[in-house]
Formats: sequence, structure tokens, C-alpha cells
Amino acid sequence: MSTQQPPLSLHRLTFVSTLNQDLVADYLAHLRTRHYSAKTLQTTLGALVTFYRLLPPARQPRLWEDVTRLTPADSSVLPNATVFLLCIPFRNFH
Repeated sequence: MSTQQPPLSLHRLTFVSTLNQDLVADYLAHLRTRHYSAKTLQTTLGALVTFYRLLPPARQPRLWEDVTRLTPADSSVLPNATVFLLCIPFRNFH
């Protein structure tokens, strides 16, 4: 029996740049190597998609192109700053 998890589908992120898709894929792969569950990885991906979609329209183009331009003010989009905290590793991941 294989303990390897199937790859996550990033089809929900087709509206963001390939740079952002690659960052998300790398980050999720990093979490996978730390043995995060498939459910946690899917939830993380869902939180990021929700965050991207809830950004104010003026911020969407810039952050959909490059999530590393995220600022603390962007976290005010959601009542809970958890999504912002999930995004912080993207800044220093590479």
C-alpha cells in the first residue's frame, strides 16, 4: 500500500499568474514533505483561493500577478488573519 498522496490540482488557481501557481505548488509540496494531511493541503489551497477572490478589486491585479507583494493591509479582507499568516511563507520560501 502506497503512503504517497496524489498531487493536488491547482485548477482553482487558473485566474492567477503562473508565478503564483508555482509558488503555491512549491509551498504545498513543502507542506507535504512535512507530512501534512491531504485534507490540510486542500484546506490551505481553498483558503488561498478564497483570499485571492475576496481582495478588493484595486488589489487583485497586482496580487494575482505576484502574491509576494502582499501587505498587512491585505489581511483586512477577512475577519480572521489566518489566511494572511498562511501566505507569509511565500515571501521567504525561495
